[in-house]
Amino acid sequence: MARPMKFEKNEAVGKALEVFWNSSYAATTPQELVEGLGIGKGSLYNTFSSKRGLYDLTLAEYVRRRAEVLEATLRRPGSRIDALAAGIAVLVGLDMANPKGCFIVNAVAEHGEGDTVVADASANLFELIKRTFGTCLEAAVQEGEARSDLDVDQKASELLAIVIGSSILLRTGGDKSAVEGLVDGVLRELRSGEKASRS
Repeated sequence: MARPMKFEKNEAVGKALEVFWNSSYAATTPQELVEGLGIGKGSLYNTFSSKRGLYDLTLAEYVRRRAEVLEATLRRPGSRIDALAAGIAVLVGLDMANPKGCFIVNAVAEHGEGDTVVADASANLFELIKRTFGTCLEAAVQEGEARSDLDVDQKASELLAIVIGSSILLRTGGDKSAVEGLVDGVLRELRSGEKASRS
């Protein structure tokens, strides 16, 4: 008869995500995972098979968490452009005291395009970001907050590129205030002439 697990698997995946995010896949040791998850090494391998098996689960978990946070942020009441600013801040880590960048962007930088699991996770996240940004931009145009001639699809792609680039910059020690200034400048350009003149 199998011994019951003494930990919640989903909770362990969430803790592992933080361990990998604080460092990188390559730099994270099994011992660090054991300590971070608070489980024995035997339980780690019996449940997740390998360090990479656990890592793959953290990629999916990150996408799921970001989907929830992003959807909630961009649907909050008030200015759609302010909501975009909040969403971008969450995605690139500007809401953190010590920004770690986007976990998926970090994974792409570490593993490259040849890693199919990382590639699939990044495609899922990037498509989600672009789609959600587009929905928010369309609402901003309809409400008169953004310019009526705005190319929503192009701007959503540009904002996604800013998220990716800013994540890399912050992860490698870039100036947080410079990234904040970049994001603020881009979002200011979105506003309609009437609203921009009042802001």
